[in-house]
Amino acid sequence: SSSLDCVYARFKKKEAEEADARKKGSARDAAEADDADAEEMTRQSHTWRDVANEYLPEDVAKAISIEDPKRFERLIESLDSVASLEKLSTRPSSPEEEEEEEGKNAASLVFDITSLLRSHLVSKPFRATKDVRVIVTLVNHCFAVALADNDMRIDLKTRTKWANLAKTTLSVFEDQLDEVLEIDWKLIMDKVNHVSQGEVNEYYGPVVLAEWRSTISALGRASRRYFKLGSSEEIWEASRKNLENIWSEECFTSLAFMVAFLPTRHLRNKKGNEEDVKFYKRMIEGENGDWNRLFDALPSSVFWKSGFLQLFSQCAKHDVSGRILWPESLDAKIYSAALWTFQLSSSSSGDGRHGRNNGSRQSQHLQVITSSVRSIGSPATKIAPRVLDTAHRARSIAKFLVFRSLNYTATTTSETSTVKDDDGSNNNNISSISGNREKLFEFLEHCYHPDSPGSDALAWFLEHFVAYLEKAKYRAETEETVGLGPFTGKQDEELTKMALIADQLCSNTIFSKHGHMKQVAVKSIGKLCYICPKHTIYVALKRFENTLQQEDSSHQIPTAIEALAMVTRSMLVNIDPNEILVQPEHAEALLATGENGGDKMEVLDELEGYSTGAFVVSALEATLPCIDVNDATKTNAALKFYTILLSSVSNLIDPGEENCVQQLPIVWSDWTLEVLERVFSVLEHAQPEVSSNNHGSSSGGDSSEQSASFLMNANCMFTPMFRTLLIRLPEDSRKLAIRRIARFIFTNTLPSATRELGILVSSVFIASPKETTNEIFDPMFDMLSLELNEAQLDAKRSGELSKTRINRLSYIVGVISLGFDRAHTTSLATLKDKVVQSSRRLFALAESARSNPVLYIAGPLLCRYCLALGNVIDQLDAQQSVTQDDEAIKKGKRQYADWVALRWKVTRNDTSFGPPDIEARKKLCLPKPFNWASEEDHRIKNEVLREIIESRTK
Repeated sequence: SSSLDCVYARFKKKEAEEADARKKGSARDAAEADDADAEEMTRQSHTWRDVANEYLPEDVAKAISIEDPKRFERLIESLDSVASLEKLSTRPSSPEEEEEEEGKNAASLVFDITSLLRSHLVSKPFRATKDVRVIVTLVNHCFAVALADNDMRIDLKTRTKWANLAKTTLSVFEDQLDEVLEIDWKLIMDKVNHVSQGEVNEYYGPVVLAEWRSTISALGRASRRYFKLGSSEEIWEASRKNLENIWSEECFTSLAFMVAFLPTRHLRNKKGNEEDVKFYKRMIEGENGDWNRLFDALPSSVFWKSGFLQLFSQCAKHDVSGRILWPESLDAKIYSAALWTFQLSSSSSGDGRHGRNNGSRQSQHLQVITSSVRSIGSPATKIAPRVLDTAHRARSIAKFLVFRSLNYTATTTSETSTVKDDDGSNNNNISSISGNREKLFEFLEHCYHPDSPGSDALAWFLEHFVAYLEKAKYRAETEETVGLGPFTGKQDEELTKMALIADQLCSNTIFSKHGHMKQVAVKSIGKLCYICPKHTIYVALKRFENTLQQEDSSHQIPTAIEALAMVTRSMLVNIDPNEILVQPEHAEALLATGENGGDKMEVLDELEGYSTGAFVVSALEATLPCIDVNDATKTNAALKFYTILLSSVSNLIDPGEENCVQQLPIVWSDWTLEVLERVFSVLEHAQPEVSSNNHGSSSGGDSSEQSASFLMNANCMFTPMFRTLLIRLPEDSRKLAIRRIARFIFTNTLPSATRELGILVSSVFIASPKETTNEIFDPMFDMLSLELNEAQLDAKRSGELSKTRINRLSYIVGVISLGFDRAHTTSLATLKDKVVQSSRRLFALAESARSNPVLYIAGPLLCRYCLALGNVIDQLDAQQSVTQDDEAIKKGKRQYADWVALRWKVTRNDTSFGPPDIEARKKLCLPKPFNWASEEDHRIKNEVLREIIESRTK
């Protein structure tokens, strides 16, 4: 707070000085400009989140929004004087100077400046500056240091830091710098070339060299979008001679330069990019296109094929206007290269290995030459290190398939897929990629099968394929200008078609024995449910039902539940809960039933259909037995499903009561008690998992808080699930849950379950502090008092405490202290006297019995209480339910949580389950206000600490 006061004081002082200096109207203009700046910063802050400053006092926040950009600009302006090349150089200005000392000071200075600038850019980019010229100055200075001549003798660590800073700046301000910044590609290419050849003047060690090489290569990739228009052909001409000489190793280096430096982004709708477009068309179009011809030059080289695949995928992605007319021969070659990449035999054994060549001596000689590119010391692998990566190769194929189809579809206006070339000839452009895509997926379909051994390449391909479909869908929903206009109906149709193919592959491989493929399939289903929601959700519901009905599919139940959890939010938010989901072939029969006045619910079984609301109710009941102490995976999957469901529903009111969610007739009070019973059974029988950093047992202290069941593992949703459930329950239902939790706590002594029980107690204490105090805390403090009385008698009789007594104390104090977490300070203040008294008695017992375990028990009680008093708490934890306006409830709309962040909509005109516009939905992503510790909270905390400290010093 003192630092904030200083900032505020400086702001007020400066404001007064400026007011005195501008007495004749200029002060009013300056004030209006400052207000406009502050308003602009506030507007931008909704895009760049800086929560810590948003909830500062208004005057302080305004001072920061005005002063910080100015300070940032002053720092950039002073770079030439504080971090010039002369100051960074380790070359001594005179023989008497100590070179090592000067280098040390320079490195320290660079560390301070670059760290400050990077933290400012990454954490507070909207407060950095609004003047693009200042950012250009920063970029130019970073490049001057990173690309300086070796004669300057600037330390490689220093160069690396400035190169990283340049890369960060280009990433953060990429939109603002697009039309302003221009980078000379020759300087970067020369530096990367020198680095790849291993040219350094001094020995820095392998770690420093590796970091420098990686950073300068990444900087080259980040800079290519800012190369001047027309530079694509210049880079090609610089690499062409060596690239066509396939008998030398330099051809791989030239290909690596092209992959790393060609600015394919110039293909986008950019003013003045005509020369670049003509260049790429000349390289690709026609049977004699240079890249089309060179693609087959080294058929057995992994690096060669991978490099060209990356080039083609980048061109397909950025050719948003569909100007490049891809020849059928090249599409066929890319299709063959895709099959070769996955290294699959026709029998789908997964053991096929391509690249074996027993042909002519010339082919064998080429294979020997291409093998040299695999060596670690090859310059090509340093320039483009990701080319040989199997995951990146699969990513290139996925990128090409998605954007090659979508971007060219944007230019088609008729139902046919034939368009005209520039010379007037016909080009069957769409049908070639569509046909090859279908053949590829037809071949791969039998590889995405539960009985197939699978491979990482197939998993990566599916993951990236769905990720690029998601990116294209987002582009469509934000109405970004694509091709000749907004996202067209044909593009949306093509996108849906590919999404259905991906969904089929995910459905085939979701129960795969290959762990990576199964994990990718589940995650991909969670993305596809936003692209083609009805189909994906129907398949997920069908899969879940079939898995539960099969007697020999117990091992598949966790995966089926997790896949159901991934589509739950989309199902509740984007689909009308009264809608019936059926297979496409049964859609007409269902529609006819509705038109004839029949009840659609009666024909569900006949048509194999599902009502989402009814299915959720049955799924909640069916997954309760999955909370099993003997199957942690199944339990974790069920808790994940519950967490997503509970966070997507506006309230947990029982059916028939006011404001209940009518489409989900779930008796939440009974279901909550059933869940608690099953969780308590797990706690009673689960074996504790002692963490590796358990110091308690080695030091003689208590180890109960370091050990817990699998419910407290990082991949388990126990904590968020019960926080959401118990906090959002209605008051009457929560009272029943509190009494059930209290009964379990008082009838059991489970030191290893204190963390789990502490989560339950803290959740109900947040929502119902009075009821929790009466039912849990007061009886537990009374129980603790009785235990302390017995322990004092034991200490007097025998001089020591039994292990049973220590475990009992540990259990009681552990549940109490963990129950303070995230609680409101007004509720905690009522427990001050009991906490102080209990702490004093525990410390006294530890001293009289000379027991370190009791001392370790007493410490957390006081510490956690004081920490809870001063904590900053998100009010979302205290929110019992999301209120909805009466008008919306009467219309039956928005029955689900309106704070759920929605990324896409099913239709643009649908307002039933969320705001109709993207900007309104972005506001739902904003965090809720925070409860800051007040002066009264700090007073209580200081009073408690003072009382304890003074009592121990007397």
